Amino acid sequence: ENILLISDVHSRDDALLRLMDSLSKPINSGAHLVFLGDLSDCRDKLYRPKCSFLKVYELVRQLCDEGYATLLHSNHAQNLT
Repeated sequence: ENILLISDVHSRDDALLRLMDSLSKPINSGAHLVFLGDLSDCRDKLYRPKCSFLKVYELVRQLCDEGYATLLHSNHAQNLT
């Protein structure tokens, strides 16, 4: 099984959507995504007003619920709670 590791999304829903588009072929071929946490806490000052943790979370949650991905918690998730 192919396992694709994704880390440090930091609420960049735009970047995550582009990444998902570029990974559509491996995902459709059975690759499994592992999100290494750090979904929240937008670090890009120029993009921060547009960051959407909610959009990122909803997409990752959907991928996990459908069996395409696994989410590991990180220090940023711990800080969020």
